Amino acid sequence: MDDFNYGVHGYATLIAAMGPEVLSVKYIGSSNQKQIMIKFTNGRVGILTVGKSRWLPFNLTATTECKVRQVAVDNTKLYRAMLEKVMPYFSGKTDEVPLEAVSLVMPELTALAAKQSWLNNGAEVFITDIDKNISYDGTLFAAEYRRARMG
Repeated sequence: MDDFNYGVHGYATLIAAMGPEVLSVKYIGSSNQKQIMIKFTNGRVGILTVGKSRWLPFNLTATTECKVRQVAVDNTKLYRAMLEKVMPYFSGKTDEVPLEAVSLVMPELTALAAKQSWLNNGAEVFITDIDKNISYDGTLFAAEYRRARMG
């Protein structure tokens, strides 16, 4: 699978925990998967491990100056929770916007910046400077996803 496939959920989880104000992204290395450093405008830093592998659960470890907290994300509830949050707005039942637009697109922008960074030997990529030619191959993704799901 393309790194973007389920990897974007990792970006979304990190951004949900840290906030949508991503400053820059830097590929810092890889073994079986890539390690990505994400800097936020508030000074926070997150490290994300993402890439092609067999299915693994989503886990988040947060470290502050006072404590360490680990969370195993229950992926069976993710889509329902998201739909419950956004559908009242999308269906017109409320005018209250559930999320700012930047929050909706920041995981994808961050993943694109990560791809640009690893294609450029770990260069730090600022969110404001993502190359317009960086993209993911949607046709290849669909074919790989279909093959993985349906054989």
